[in-house]
Amino acid sequence: MVDTWGHLAPKKNTTYRGHFVFAVGCFGSDHLNPTAIECEFNDPEEELESSPWFYEALNDFMQEMDTEAGGVYRWEGTFRNYTFRASWSACS
Repeated sequence: MVDTWGHLAPKKNTTYRGHFVFAVGCFGSDHLNPTAIECEFNDPEEELESSPWFYEALNDFMQEMDTEAGGVYRWEGTFRNYTFRASWSACS
């Protein structure tokens, strides 16, 4: 994986500022996994590209959030060394 996608991995000690919008689905009474709808992160010099590492970090982070089924949420903040920091809110 590193040989193929390694150039896309988030750079260590680089702070990417951005946002993502995600939805938490429901089917019947089942709470479905969160799904990212929109995502954009940049540092002053370049955009954070999608990669297997960022995708995994984003999905793990969305899973840990306290959300309601059927909700749409927007998160804004920073991503640095595979850690998200800031706040999020429900979209109206």
